Amino acid sequence: MSLFESSLSTGRGKIKNKLKRIEISPMKKILLLFVIFMMFSGSVPAQELDWTTWRKLPVFSHGRVVPLETYARRLVSQICRTDAPVLQLDEHVLEEAMRAGHLTVDQVRNIRQKFPDAGKGKRKFPSYVLLFEWLADPELWDYIPFLYVETSDARKNYLGVDSGTGSPYVTPYSVSEHAEVIEQLLTNYDAAKQNLDEASGTVRRYGKTLENLKTAYLQFRSFTADPNVATPQMTVSMLEQAVVSLMEALRTYEMLQQSGVSELELPFTQNAEMKALTQKIQTVYLLYRRSLEETGEPVDSRKAEMLFEVTLRSLEEMLPAAERYRRQIFTSDGTDDLSLQRPRMLAETFFFQLQQIRMFCEAGYIALYDSEDMLHVCPLLSAEVLKADRSQKISGQPWLSLQTFLRGSDAMVRRFADPNLPQVEDELAEDNTHRKIKIAFHEMVAAYQSVDFNRVKLFADASRNLAERLRRIAETSEPVRRNLLPADSQSGEIFAKTAMPEPLVITAEFYYEILAPFRNMWRGSLTAFCLLLISALLSCLPKSLKRFELFFFWTGSVFLILTELVTLTGIVFRTYFTGWLPISSKYETVVFLAFSLVGLGFWATFYPLFRDRLKKAWIRTSLADSRSRQVTKNTTQWKRILLLPRAILTVLTLYLLLWASYGELSGGVLRWNTVKEAFLMNDPLDWIAVILCMGLIVWAVPRAVLTLLLIPFVGPPIPGEKDSRGSQNKPVSTKTVWNQILERKIFLLAAAFLAVGAGKYASAQVMNFSPLQAVLRSNFWLAVHIVAIMISYASGAIAWLLALIATVACLFGKWKQESSKTGPSAIELPWLSRLLIPYLQNLIGVTVLCLAIGTILGGRWADYSWGRFWGWDPKEVWALVTLLFYVIVLHGRVAKLYGNFGLILGGLFGLFAIVMTWYGVNEVLKGSRHAYAASDTGSWVTTLLLCFVAANIFLGMLALFRYLIKKTILEAEIYNDQYKS
Repeated sequence: MSLFESSLSTGRGKIKNKLKRIEISPMKKILLLFVIFMMFSGSVPAQELDWTTWRKLPVFSHGRVVPLETYARRLVSQICRTDAPVLQLDEHVLEEAMRAGHLTVDQVRNIRQKFPDAGKGKRKFPSYVLLFEWLADPELWDYIPFLYVETSDARKNYLGVDSGTGSPYVTPYSVSEHAEVIEQLLTNYDAAKQNLDEASGTVRRYGKTLENLKTAYLQFRSFTADPNVATPQMTVSMLEQAVVSLMEALRTYEMLQQSGVSELELPFTQNAEMKALTQKIQTVYLLYRRSLEETGEPVDSRKAEMLFEVTLRSLEEMLPAAERYRRQIFTSDGTDDLSLQRPRMLAETFFFQLQQIRMFCEAGYIALYDSEDMLHVCPLLSAEVLKADRSQKISGQPWLSLQTFLRGSDAMVRRFADPNLPQVEDELAEDNTHRKIKIAFHEMVAAYQSVDFNRVKLFADASRNLAERLRRIAETSEPVRRNLLPADSQSGEIFAKTAMPEPLVITAEFYYEILAPFRNMWRGSLTAFCLLLISALLSCLPKSLKRFELFFFWTGSVFLILTELVTLTGIVFRTYFTGWLPISSKYETVVFLAFSLVGLGFWATFYPLFRDRLKKAWIRTSLADSRSRQVTKNTTQWKRILLLPRAILTVLTLYLLLWASYGELSGGVLRWNTVKEAFLMNDPLDWIAVILCMGLIVWAVPRAVLTLLLIPFVGPPIPGEKDSRGSQNKPVSTKTVWNQILERKIFLLAAAFLAVGAGKYASAQVMNFSPLQAVLRSNFWLAVHIVAIMISYASGAIAWLLALIATVACLFGKWKQESSKTGPSAIELPWLSRLLIPYLQNLIGVTVLCLAIGTILGGRWADYSWGRFWGWDPKEVWALVTLLFYVIVLHGRVAKLYGNFGLILGGLFGLFAIVMTWYGVNEVLKGSRHAYAASDTGSWVTTLLLCFVAANIFLGMLALFRYLIKKTILEAEIYNDQYKS
């Protein structure tokens, strides 16, 4: 052992002996561990908390029950222009608020604690965290910048924000401080919308920006609305309606007293009850009017709650008496007595007016703590919001907001959410669910803001407790909610859509939102396109590099398959959530177009792989044993074996067509429940159409299903065996098949390229679910009409891209004449264009077929929904124009009106008709009855499409000009050769 090692060993022994002599008490060990933990961990940031239960909380929004994750992303995106904004404090605003006395030192410290590095750093807020923060500390968020303003000039000139941070966000405090300037500019902007030519540059530049800012500001105020801070405008509006109805009811009651029906006792003796009711409603109404007109201070919400509760109780006592009186006067003797007609009408009117008063008072009561943008977490016990034909004046949501549970009283929760809530005053009562909800939420807030070791567990327990208690209220009150309306009411669909869903449904949509299958669809398509493009380029290089061609081809194909599977998963999820095929809005049709493009690309590329097997399986599933086909004994045996499964599939198809329930709606009314009922209700002309369609489906669908199932089990045709046409089969090697697939990868390349564009457009749109238009609520017609149309659009788009490649080849390629021909037909296109002609013709054929089917079925759907087959609507006209254009393109070449070059130009220009039919009618014309899929895409998309159309026309004209020149030159050469000979 060396001297260095010996001294090192001696030193280690001394250190160990000294450590053994050190005694540390248990308390010192705990303190030491605490110091070490605080040194290395610090305070746990908000993102490390378990937000899963909070994010899965069921929320009613835009006509559907969604997880809070979906709702939060939608609301935060509308306010902040992104669902996860990166925010930074503006110290100038904090200092100004402190000087004005709006903020205390403690409040400023709490605001700065929300950001790292003492307020100098930035923090990214996920949407669900931001929503929780707004609920927990709404008064502090008035001074944190999160309202998006696009330009720095607008922030500086109209909001006084010049912090130098470069952040595009401003505070609600800055907006409220400069409200008069913003309102003046918006007034000028509204006036300038009618004639923008006369508007000033400032109005044009900043009007839209400040309009969006105002909308976002009002949404935030609506979400955090506190009746003790601002007077609820909806409450005042409903009270005004109640007072108007009350005055009408008083006049009706006076006329009832003067009607002379002495044998029947009026429901309210000496009008005392009516006078008391009038006094109660007017007390509430005057309370709010004075707060708006005189004092400017908001009404005490607790006092308003008490007045509303007393008023509604009086109404509930009066309504049964009024109903009894109405029943008595209608069932009394003297049915034909003309003297009773007026009292009966007045009694009916009086009862209806009392119901209307209760409706308006109830709506005003709910609006104390509720607005459209609030967090609605529990079904609401109110008959009015569940009616299919509810009053247009009532804009309330069918669920109660979390803000109501946090701010409202037990009486309010008992009336609108939990009728079984006990009337106890003990805040710690175990069965008082309302107070437990308040406690659970405040425990979430306390755990979120604390630095306790156990804060993660405390937060998870509190959020789970909140969710469980809200679900318990919803489940126990569901029978009460269903008894609010008669059993024969037409609100069955509303009951189903507004009930608390099962946890599995919410969980599925939560993970769908996390997966966002359509948001990154274009990235997968772009990756696949790049790999396939590399494969295509390698095929043009020497053989030494071609070995990588197959690798890149298969890698790109795998990426495209994975993208297609993710897209299909999203389509299945959306169908499961809504109950309708997701092809009704602009966003959904773009997604389905991308899906169809990739599907068509795979079908066309890999068709040689299963072409022969498909033909063989199709022969084996036929019913007839035609002698002309000279089938083998093995094929005949297959046919006999498949008779039973085909018969079973035929019976099943017939059952699904005739007796399976579809529940088709038209204009919100259930027209028929099964196809059989529709057949019995329609006229004789429809009978013929239904019989033909059903016969085709019953014959074709079972055979098609069996054919697809047989493909893996049938081998390729045997060499020398006769095929369906009676000709001899030729042996085809596996290598030849794969070479054919590689030669056809242009289809997959084109599909991937177009899917990138469609996916990028879809990712820029809002992926929220929207209520389906009543006329579109038909899965049958959505499937047969829109699917056919979208497949035709996908086929036309691929045909356009191939035609574009062929046009470029015609423009820059080498033309020549055929030595075996004379005349104009002797002109030969460049080799790449000639290569693409068969594929182009087949794609245009698919486009014509699907367009024809979709257009005919669309006319039948219009007759079913609107009572007319054709109305020369802009959508219908352009659909017909598109179909006729492709028909002319396809058949003009057969009729020798033009040659291959005319087919190329037809495929190039055909897409313009598709764009006009699909996009132009919805976004440009906007007068069509079919414009359901219109979206707020902005004028930039229209401008981009116009540039695209112009570029294609210019390219096509250049190619046509070169074609005419080459044609003239080659014809002259042919003429000279003939003359010399």
